[in-house]
Amino acid sequence: MNPKQIDLIWLIVFGCLSSAICVATSREIGATYDEPIYLKNGLHYWRTGSHRELMKLGTMPLPVDTQTLPLGVTEWWRGERFDEVAQFPQLLVWMRHGNLVFWWLLLWSAMRFARDLGGDWAGRLAVAALACEPNLLAHAALATTDIAIAATLSTFLVAYRRGHGLDYRWRVVVPGILFGIALLAKASALAFGPILMFAVEITQHSEEKWCDRIRRFLLNLIQIGMIGLLVAIVGCGSDFEPSGWFVTWAKSQADSGWKPALVWVAKHFKVFGNAIEAIATQIQHNARGHGQYLLGARDYRPFWWYFPTIILIKLPIPILAAAGWLALTRPKAWLGNTALLGATLLLVFSLNCRVQLGIRMQLPLVVMLITGLAVLVAQAGIRLQACAVAGVAGLLWVAGTTWPHHLMYSNRLWGGPLQTYLVAGDSNSDWGQGLPELDRWHASAGRPGLDIWYFGQDPALKQFPARDLPLHNVNLQSPDDMPQFVWGRTLAVSTNISHGYRLSPSHAHALEYIQRRQPIARTPTFLIYSFADVPAPQAKP
Repeated sequence: MNPKQIDLIWLIVFGCLSSAICVATSREIGATYDEPIYLKNGLHYWRTGSHRELMKLGTMPLPVDTQTLPLGVTEWWRGERFDEVAQFPQLLVWMRHGNLVFWWLLLWSAMRFARDLGGDWAGRLAVAALACEPNLLAHAALATTDIAIAATLSTFLVAYRRGHGLDYRWRVVVPGILFGIALLAKASALAFGPILMFAVEITQHSEEKWCDRIRRFLLNLIQIGMIGLLVAIVGCGSDFEPSGWFVTWAKSQADSGWKPALVWVAKHFKVFGNAIEAIATQIQHNARGHGQYLLGARDYRPFWWYFPTIILIKLPIPILAAAGWLALTRPKAWLGNTALLGATLLLVFSLNCRVQLGIRMQLPLVVMLITGLAVLVAQAGIRLQACAVAGVAGLLWVAGTTWPHHLMYSNRLWGGPLQTYLVAGDSNSDWGQGLPELDRWHASAGRPGLDIWYFGQDPALKQFPARDLPLHNVNLQSPDDMPQFVWGRTLAVSTNISHGYRLSPSHAHALEYIQRRQPIARTPTFLIYSFADVPAPQAKP
């Protein structure tokens, strides 16, 4: 067999193995926080052709449209709409299967990129490592946007690097279109794309003077960016309606000679929603930040050390060991490797990222890191290559032994998946996916009277034989006000609620009261407390 045939077989084997793991996972875990929103808006698009709600959320539509395409086609074929509430579990599973399109694209593009950098075995090693990495498997099993941006950016980078020095079509037009597709996957491509382009430029061998190279790079960047933005605008489309916030803002201005004209423009500027609106929303979100929890620290202000620490917590030990060893022993080769330099630049950029919702926000960094490590290992001696084979076997073992809890994965230095919630919150551990396991525990315990304090938006909560009790939204003046809500009951507390960012003063008061007790049981994402011995509070005179 020739090398291309071997590559194809290799890709099929690891692609099918990892896809089988993802399919099995998708049927085991509940809905994550974002998935119900994506399902609703994806079906809305295929029914109406409108992306308006996604644009308001700052969500680019390509992943959502792709994942819900089979459902939209089925509705069109049958002439009947799905019941999004009653059929949600089945619809979610099929939507998650749609994400495998991006998973295969990621494996294929990473193989090509690694092969371009280090030869055939570099590509094969990259595919094997990526296909077994638990964080990537976790998000490949979900109907979200994070694998899509990693896949489309990797594809863009292959084209950009290959087009380097060629004519305008391959140097600018094709990369520009692929950059637009990456931007349609997620707005963060607007930052990640230029950083990775710069890594390509730095590591390319050229006889040009640096000033000429920089001038050419900036020219290419501007042209590719403009083509990509045009592709994104066309891809997102528009309802050609005025913007509500623009009209409201115009009407709120002080009376002046300009106000009537401003109001008229706001009412007649019918270009919304559009890609620019979504990108602006994401920029505002990053500027505003988001509450986070890491290593016992909670704050609405971002931690500059968040993503470097998350990488140490979430990446498997074989990858961390390889990265540490090669960074120390081969620093010049590291900085001369396009993928590893790109990963390094993305890590530096992450110090300024204010939306700190988990390692998923930096999956392109993870992909670049693993791809670059595969290249260096493939170019090293036989001993390091043997260690790499053992490392891939270790990753496969980790993926198997932590299934189906890849989303909760942390390496053993931090306690493993069941202890991740103690050190990292949000999508690093509990992203709302744990209701099916809580339901199984509830059934095995004989269905006691149960309250649920839950982080997530899984519609299954409405059918759950328990009471939804959002204690962060009630009015607690002190922990002593808690008995009126929990007396005689059993309370299941989501780990992202118990150890994550505090949502309100009542949230803190409730936890202070609850944590005076030890849990009587737990599921992977819920701590369960009994208040059967708490008497009914006496009525106040």
